Amino acid sequence: MQSESVNVRVAAEAADYLYRMAAGNLKRFATYFDLESGTARSLYITQQSVWAALKSTASETTPC
Repeated sequence: MQSESVNVRVAAEAADYLYRMAAGNLKRFATYFDLESGTARSLYITQQSVWAALKSTASETTPC
């Protein structure tokens, strides 16, 4: 079962992404968080990280 606090955290992250995109200073494209430990990490927009994410996504969607 999903905790309501997950929805609140995702909404906060999404709002921050939108605000930074509108302000022209968006520097990250993915954020992963763990509510239990209180940790979070983001992937920043670099050529290397975007390519790695695209390769990962492509291999996940390729039929077997």
